Amino acid sequence: MKKLALYFLALVLGTQTALVFAQTQEKPVPQFTLTILAYYHEFGPRFDRVSVRVTNTSNKVLLEPGCSDVRGLYVISVTYNGVPLKEKDAAARHRKEAEQSQFCTRELGVNEIKPGASFQRLFSVAEGYDVSEPGTYEVAISRETLPDHPEKSVTVHSNTLTIVVPEPEAGAAK
Repeated sequence: MKKLALYFLALVLGTQTALVFAQTQEKPVPQFTLTILAYYHEFGPRFDRVSVRVTNTSNKVLLEPGCSDVRGLYVISVTYNGVPLKEKDAAARHRKEAEQSQFCTRELGVNEIKPGASFQRLFSVAEGYDVSEPGTYEVAISRETLPDHPEKSVTVHSNTLTIVVPEPEAGAAK
């Protein structure tokens, strides 16, 4: 009877130990950073696009798919005076991304990003969000490290860029 109790105790302790180790698996450390560098405007005081630098922070070569900016890998978040803005038309964006990625010829295949190296992407904010009103806008970009494997993926967030669109001057054309 004592022998049976010892086997049972060993089985319970072994199972608990296995569960503890299974639950402590950590998600991988991101191998890149995202930094919004600047914003651009073409018409009046509003802004249209932001420039984002992606930097390889690992000691390995990273593989970046060609035309990644139009493949839905990056997510733009915009707030207006502290309130999150809704995207104008997410379905239209998805259709456009699918079309652009299918016919993208500026970056064929996969790009190798060496350790410490970086590259820049331009993202149109005004295309997806109404950023025409005077006020304070905050823009951030995020991306999953492994979008095809959510159980192993980590979300990387950029810095937040604050852009103040001033009131139009009295007598100025709108």
